[in-house]
Amino acid sequence: MPLLQAVLLAGLSGFIALGFEIIWFRIFSLASSDGAPAFALLLSTYLAGIAAGSIVSEKLTASRRPETLVCVIGALLLLSGGFSAYLPPLVAAMMARNNPFWTSSPAFFVTAALIGSVFPLLCQLAIRADREAGPGVSLLYISNIAGSALGSIWTQVLA
Repeated sequence: MPLLQAVLLAGLSGFIALGFEIIWFRIFSLASSDGAPAFALLLSTYLAGIAAGSIVSEKLTASRRPETLVCVIGALLLLSGGFSAYLPPLVAAMMARNNPFWTSSPAFFVTAALIGSVFPLLCQLAIRADREAGPGVSLLYISNIAGSALGSIWTQVLA
């Protein structure tokens, strides 16, 4: 995969991931009626999901063809978006059954793991183990961070 495409996808995945996180925090804080525990639980669930997704995706796709990895990245982005759309109704249904808000956190974990799987796969596809690896990884990280910042700003403006 050309580095430019990977940079654009890294930015998109960061945009989506942080946009999701802000929306999820609002859902959690409404369900918990107290923002502090909701933020702590959501942040830990989100970070653990991203870490787990990164580890699992790398292990499962280590010897896959580049074409397969591109399809996997697309599927991960679509699945994470689809799962995220069902999280608000899931929390509402759990609250209607008098379940604590935190019982829905495994679903948030899985969704974060799906989006967290994208970045290491992009690195695997676009970065060769040569003298240019450092600058290439840096570009991917910068793009992901910029996308994350834009995703959080965009979500705040729209909501």
